[in-house]
Amino acid sequence: MEGKEIVIQSAFSLLSVLFVCQQIVFSGELTPGEKRRIESGAIDTFETITLDDMLVRITEYYDIELENAIKKITTYIEPALAVFMAVVVLFIALAVFLPWWNMYKLFR
Repeated sequence: MEGKEIVIQSAFSLLSVLFVCQQIVFSGELTPGEKRRIESGAIDTFETITLDDMLVRITEYYDIELENAIKKITTYIEPALAVFMAVVVLFIALAVFLPWWNMYKLFR
């Protein structure tokens, strides 16, 4: 009976892994290349890996993509922030100096 139970448990675990894999593939969140890799079980031509390892690699790829996107956004935000700060400093300077110039005109 023990052997039969082990086979049944193995079959159930295999079915649950296949179900999870199917849900990931059909979720619409993956690119077609990632779907093909998960469906075939291979990342490189002659390398077969587990689903866990494949998902870790996909996660690492998206981590790198996220870091690159954040760097790209900050390169666009930095000049805009510098211009905004210049406008704020100009406004404060004018708020201080305009009353002085008006007082100078009164005493002239």
